[in-house]
Amino acid sequence: LSQCGDYVTIKEGEYVIQENEPQGRLFIVISGTLDVLSRVDGREVPLAQIGEGECFGEASILIPGPASASIRATSTSSLWYIDREGMRVYLGEHAGGGGALLMGMAQCLSTRLRAANQSIVEHFASAQTDTSAVPRQMQAIHAPSSHKDSGFFSMLKSSFGGDKKTVKISTEIKL
Repeated sequence: LSQCGDYVTIKEGEYVIQENEPQGRLFIVISGTLDVLSRVDGREVPLAQIGEGECFGEASILIPGPASASIRATSTSSLWYIDREGMRVYLGEHAGGGGALLMGMAQCLSTRLRAANQSIVEHFASAQTDTSAVPRQMQAIHAPSSHKDSGFFSMLKSSFGGDKKTVKISTEIKL
């Protein structure tokens, strides 16, 4: 896996990712610590701190788009990263390792989604606020998609380059 990506050193105070800027890389922290920050009413609000062995950027490598938060080094940090093309190469050449990598990313995303949901529940419970006041952006997360190509298999097909390719998926078991 390391050969499909690159390493970078980020100095304390430097940003790796800027919120709302295009982002298409998965990062793994080799050493150091970084803050996850988001802008609220013009000021940076700390959301979390990440350190050695943790990843970030996994959502944007799966579905490219603007970053949902900024990542800033709180100490000099060594990072490994892979972009979408490197990920495709790795997945194509290493089915077993690719499956493990994708499972790890799915677990990371699932953990973050659960934490975000819990945070929303706690916010509305502590504020004794009617849940109908959930911000429009959060309502979109739970609303069923009206787009016919937003299902799992459509996204999978899209990630392999659309309708024009035939993808054969096989499993090999060695005992």
